[in-house]
Amino acid sequence: MVYVTGDLHGDADELLRRARPLDPRDTLIVCGDFGLLWKGTRRERLHLDLLSGRLRCRVCFVCGNHENFDLLEHYPISALQGGLVHRIRPRIYHLMRGQVFEMEGRTIFTMGGASSHDIPDGILDPRDPDYAARRRALDQRGGHYRIRRVSWWPQELPRPRELSMGLRNLQRQDWQVDYIITHCLPSSVQDVFSGGFYAHDRLTDYLETVRCRCEFERWYCGHYHHERLYGGRYQVLYHSVLPMW
Repeated sequence: MVYVTGDLHGDADELLRRARPLDPRDTLIVCGDFGLLWKGTRRERLHLDLLSGRLRCRVCFVCGNHENFDLLEHYPISALQGGLVHRIRPRIYHLMRGQVFEMEGRTIFTMGGASSHDIPDGILDPRDPDYAARRRALDQRGGHYRIRRVSWWPQELPRPRELSMGLRNLQRQDWQVDYIITHCLPSSVQDVFSGGFYAHDRLTDYLETVRCRCEFERWYCGHYHHERLYGGRYQVLYHSVLPMW
């Protein structure tokens, strides 16, 4: 069976908890913000080795916005069940953007990424001459910010070539897949789901195009830290683990 779940934010114990009931034939797909590749230290690499050894099932994930993309993109690319993946460990795979996978006879389109919405004080760049002073001032007043290529990466939104690849792959499928897995929602669904709280961006607008053109059974995503099925087809996930079919 293939199961799907929401954000982990680097919590390995939580991943083990969610994966524990599954057996070696199962796959668990995380809808973004996997977060277990963050610092790239030797200790983190050893921790991933241990984690992979403790997992009974295969774990796959699409990227969210809380990922170290510089680290992620250095992992080897290989083919897995019809699509491209970054092979993180023997049981851990990143499902790359714009891919179509076939699992247990079902087709799954993936497009990770999202805009960070929880940083009202913006992105600080260590290369800026006033970086230290700005950071000190923000820390003194309890500001909410991230640091470029330390806690925030510009690749959180897909590159144009990734978006184009996704459209080409969907066209090859005649715009018909069984399931879609993303981190965020299409613009129109996000508007209704959040009451207009989240702004549109090039990814949510792209996903709106996919929503309008593609025939699919169900759409799964994370990002919003809620559990809700909207419109009978759009499943927003956080802590729950659900069978995809």
